[in-house]
Amino acid sequence: MGETPHKFDRLDPGVTDAQCVDGKLWVNKPEQSGYVPLGKSMHLMDYNLFYANIRRNAETRLSAFRRQ
Repeated sequence: MGETPHKFDRLDPGVTDAQCVDGKLWVNKPEQSGYVPLGKSMHLMDYNLFYANIRRNAETRLSAFRRQ
């Protein structure tokens, strides 16, 4: 959907993707500027890499809550 770099100053679609393999989440390394290289672990960039997905999920959950 859309990722945001460390400064949260723009939204970049398609910077990375993810897939679950044997219970582990594998994420392709972002190649665009503004995304801090973290070695093997991208855990510190969870919110940045999936920002638009997290926002959509929050909106979906809030909408469902309000319908109750």
